[in-house]
Amino acid sequence: KGTAEFQWLIDPLDGTTNYAHQLPFFSIAIALAVRDEIVLGLVLNPMDGELFAAISGRGAELNGKPINVSSTPSVFESLLVTGFPYDVNEIIEPVM
Repeated sequence: KGTAEFQWLIDPLDGTTNYAHQLPFFSIAIALAVRDEIVLGLVLNPMDGELFAAISGRGAELNGKPINVSSTPSVFESLLVTGFPYDVNEIIEPVM
């Protein structure tokens, strides 16, 4: 939470560890919050030339073309991906 009406949130290198190890799995992430509500999100995958964009109430796009969530009916038939903090010691207690 901030005090400004408009706030830009920027992660200039999301996937720093991957980038540092020359793995092509990183991105640049930018969001705009208006009165503490995210209204715009952008994620650039520079390795594949992909720009994901979403505006609140307007859906999401990949390189200017609409995208949508999967119609897979069950979580057991889905792919779930997650990440952990850079310092694994930060999460040992909550995870265990």
